Amino acid sequence: MNNLTINILQSKKFEGSTLIYLIHGEDSFSSHEFLQELIETIGSEEVRDSNLTYLGPSEFTVNALGSGCMVAPFLANRRMTIITGALNSEENRSRARRVKERKNPIPQGLEDLLKQIPPFSDVVFFEEKIALKSELYSLIEDLSKETQTVSIREFKPLRKEFLSQWIVNRCSSLGVQIATDATQALVDRIGSNLWILNSEISKLSIYVGNQNTISVGAVNELVTRVREANIFELVDALMEQRYAQALKTTQQLLNDGQSGSYLLSMITSQARKIAIAQELIEKRVSTNEWGSRIGTQSDFVIRKTENQAKKFSKNSIALFYSLLLKTDISIKSSNNDEIALTELIAESSSLPRN
Repeated sequence: MNNLTINILQSKKFEGSTLIYLIHGEDSFSSHEFLQELIETIGSEEVRDSNLTYLGPSEFTVNALGSGCMVAPFLANRRMTIITGALNSEENRSRARRVKERKNPIPQGLEDLLKQIPPFSDVVFFEEKIALKSELYSLIEDLSKETQTVSIREFKPLRKEFLSQWIVNRCSSLGVQIATDATQALVDRIGSNLWILNSEISKLSIYVGNQNTISVGAVNELVTRVREANIFELVDALMEQRYAQALKTTQQLLNDGQSGSYLLSMITSQARKIAIAQELIEKRVSTNEWGSRIGTQSDFVIRKTENQAKKFSKNSIALFYSLLLKTDISIKSSNNDEIALTELIAESSSLPRN
């Protein structure tokens, strides 16, 4: 996908013959939105949960995938299996370095299974960011060249020159217009964070009501300059077992109009860093080499992630991933972000720690 992703972000028409998707990219808002529209193709909301299977890194096996995708849908158009973390774990990164020692690092039987996906079933590999193309990525890429039933969708960050048009289109989808100077004010105050832009545009569309046009005055009055520090405070509080602070910050962020899905994506991103850090600590890799592995060059973030990783056992971080998947399903199915995130924090407090 090239940088004219704005067309896909607005239309998202799915190929009728596609059965296997690899969805990834740094633009997590657009990738999550694309995934949600895929989920809606399953059928009505009442039947989606019974036809939807989520597999995290510790749950993904050939047998589990087969169980999820080979059974006919129940009272629905389709069945869907969503796999997260399979292409982005430290184990998969290590496979690239061990390829000469192992002839077939791909799970036995996976390639055959992917070639036999029935026409009523979709398999979705979902990653927010792929640091290194693993053997599994290469397999999916090869399959995409062989057949139209496999599609790779990369969502790159929206380039600055397309950001204003994205805002205009988003406003239009909500039935309102936006003045040119108001568009620029949003860009100046928020930048390219589509999660927060979407949240603020939704509030502005309600605020202007029958006036039908978002003015720069409305932006100045309603939209405060966004401070990401509060979001990072939530993530740090949760990872450092400061649960009362995590609950308080979550409530503040939700009251300010932050999306529960965005907050969850930030928590998931740090959990991924911690899981990778645990592998690096176990292998005694110098922190000087951590930057490219966990996706940051900040010494402060590396030190903080190292300290947080030492507070989790390997088992507890795997259990935490399961809680994140459960929370994601809860947010999508109930539309009650506060309850879903509160339950995540409460259940996290019972996880075993070092």
